[in-house]
Amino acid sequence: MPSSRTAFEQTPLITPQRLLSDWRQIFDRSVLPEWLHTVTFPELIATADEGEDTKITVPQWAYIRIGRKLPWHCHIRVIELGALLELTRVGITVRTNSNHTEPRPQVYAKLSIPGAPHDNTPITRLFAGAMAGEAVTALGRRNDVSAWNAAIKADRHAIKDAREQTMRHVERLLREGAAAGTLPLGFDVAAYLDNLADLFRWMDQGLEPSNFHPSDPRRALAEQAAA
Repeated sequence: MPSSRTAFEQTPLITPQRLLSDWRQIFDRSVLPEWLHTVTFPELIATADEGEDTKITVPQWAYIRIGRKLPWHCHIRVIELGALLELTRVGITVRTNSNHTEPRPQVYAKLSIPGAPHDNTPITRLFAGAMAGEAVTALGRRNDVSAWNAAIKADRHAIKDAREQTMRHVERLLREGAAAGTLPLGFDVAAYLDNLADLFRWMDQGLEPSNFHPSDPRRALAEQAAA
């Protein structure tokens, strides 16, 4: 019986297009990795009794449970969940952690990167595309981890670019997997990296200019798109 990670590795790449057409197959419980304990689609539940004409057939949001010792439920955009799953394909997982504040510690989710525990990035930084010198805070509910709920502010203590750092480790894990012969049979490294870039581009669509620090070049692009 293959492990859940092996089962997931045998599935086709999760492309933005497949998230529109094949989302039921992508999120089939039998192939999801172990870190993703449950996934439901609140939009589908909310419209189930409203008649065929009003049903949402392609969900934009998911409600997931992650973490074993520190279980956490959070809202996430489907495109962001697709990107997390694709990172799983090279061995990265998602774990929960606590900031240990009193009297009520706050739980959050972060990437768990093999061989680089010092670079385990909070997923909110990844989704928001936080750069060096930027911190991410929630505009609303903390359990909404989407980039749409992220405010990016200047912070000299943040010294790493979340996506650049993550992609550096993705490429390292791909090199190590190729050298060890552990990549899935027929795995196309170039296609995989191109698809991750596509997922991040789709992830950034629709963000408000206020999400970005004034010095961030993406703010100007967002302002142009909103004009």
